[in-house]
Amino acid sequence: KHLKRAVDRNHFKRQAREAFRHHQQQLVGFELIVMTRPGIRNISAEQLRDGLDQCLNRVIRRAMTSSQKTPNEGKLEEKRAEP
Repeated sequence: KHLKRAVDRNHFKRQAREAFRHHQQQLVGFELIVMTRPGIRNISAEQLRDGLDQCLNRVIRRAMTSSQKTPNEGKLEEKRAEP
């Protein structure tokens, strides 16, 4: 466990829920799993929130770019490039 005390785990969960709440309109239909890493106890609440926001924004950007491509789009471009 990276967050051994229940107080620390609950604080992390509150921060994660709040970050998700701010992005929930863009994350409809997503199921997310948030995991901690070593050193999570050593960062401030502001750093934690910023990190969660960055992760959620990255998920949103990737989802938007992948939804704009068709599943075979990349494969067709590669085949066309070959002489």
